[in-house]
Amino acid sequence: MADNMALNNVEPERGAEKMKAALNGRQERALKLALEGHVSHKAERIFSVRSEDGRHAYLVDLDKGFCTCPDSQKGHVCKHRLAAYLVEQAQLPKHKVEIADTAS
Repeated sequence: MADNMALNNVEPERGAEKMKAALNGRQERALKLALEGHVSHKAERIFSVRSEDGRHAYLVDLDKGFCTCPDSQKGHVCKHRLAAYLVEQAQLPKHKVEIADTAS
């Protein structure tokens, strides 16, 4: 049982390393696309994302986990999907916290 506990403590680090390797810098490029206005919301969870050089635009469907770019077609989580997700999250309304009046 101690071996399982030791493995559980190591797994998050390995998972983070694997994720970082799989993303291969895409998260930084996705953030750049999002911040530079390359992402346009089309409908529901569908976005158009212009390439970094502006020569191509790719369609992203976040519900289906789909992008029309070559990187996504190879099975990778592409920077366009990540950029669309970042923009979607930034556009979500802030939750209002109402404080109950306890003085009465």
